[in-house]
Amino acid sequence: MNFTFDSLIESTNAIDRLRTFHQRMVKGGFPQGCDQALSLLTDEARMAYTIALANDLNTAEARAAIFDLVRAANTAADNGTLRNENATEIIQLLELFDAVFAVLEDRDAAITRAALTWAEAEGRIDEAAPETVANLALSDAAIDALVAERTQAKKTRNFARADAIRNDLLQKGILIEDSKDGVRWKRK
Repeated sequence: MNFTFDSLIESTNAIDRLRTFHQRMVKGGFPQGCDQALSLLTDEARMAYTIALANDLNTAEARAAIFDLVRAANTAADNGTLRNENATEIIQLLELFDAVFAVLEDRDAAITRAALTWAEAEGRIDEAAPETVANLALSDAAIDALVAERTQAKKTRNFARADAIRNDLLQKGILIEDSKDGVRWKRK
């Protein structure tokens, strides 16, 4: 094992990218039908992924096959050629990937909460980063409510309130992303 903080950051970014892509596929809204070229790429990615894992558990090669497909599917979605059947095939492949890597569902907050509970029980809570404690103080429902309030503030052109909500969430480790598909948020 060769651990570096750079590789940790790279892995974190890769997981975020994969989760965002997965959500894009799940939310759908793609036209009916199937783009045969993308379907073929999905089949090739599935085969390359499976072969890589069978080859002495070559996770780097397996991951590369999936991310090549992510790149192609994002391009197809942006160009309007990705279809609902393609999204279904891709989701199935992502589920196969997740059966091994278990990264699509964001369990990070629960793990961190458990660590903070341990630190508190051990009297070491003062060693926890303040932004982590603030981040975990907000439930997903509370974040959703603030995001909805921000969206409403933007609709009523109350940009000062919208910016204040965004800044407050950012200070608590919550990133808001505005996209053409709507507003998404994630914990840092």
